[in-house]
Amino acid sequence: MGYPEAVKTCLTAKYSAFMGRAPRSEYWWFALFTFFVYIFGGVPLLVIAANQQAAGLRPEDSSAFIVIALVLGLCFLALLLPTVCVTVRRLHDLDWSGWWYLTLLVPYLGSLAALVMLIGFCFRGTVGANRFGEDPLLPAAQTLAPEI
Repeated sequence: MGYPEAVKTCLTAKYSAFMGRAPRSEYWWFALFTFFVYIFGGVPLLVIAANQQAAGLRPEDSSAFIVIALVLGLCFLALLLPTVCVTVRRLHDLDWSGWWYLTLLVPYLGSLAALVMLIGFCFRGTVGANRFGEDPLLPAAQTLAPEI
């Protein structure tokens, strides 16, 4: 799965889908997309804030700062659900319960859990079907045909 297909899948067909599995490519391409959204929104915000500070003004007095901050906040809200969903589906691909995602919310333990997930997400998911569905990397013909 390439970049455009992964982003389109996560933002349309699987926007709120917790069920199923997500291969590495889908997860990492969507993670890169969200990273770019936040960078391209955050850098202008920081530049405006720095310019306002240099001029002795408060950043929130700038209308451009407020507009960009609101747009970035709306982007965050719009991307929150698909980000959680693709992460849960990636956990499913590794045959881990999606409930492990909640460990990220626990102080101190969340940092360790994030590191474990980050490392785990670099590995291929379960080969063949697991309790969360068919292997997204295998063609449909291979998943239906018995091995001889």
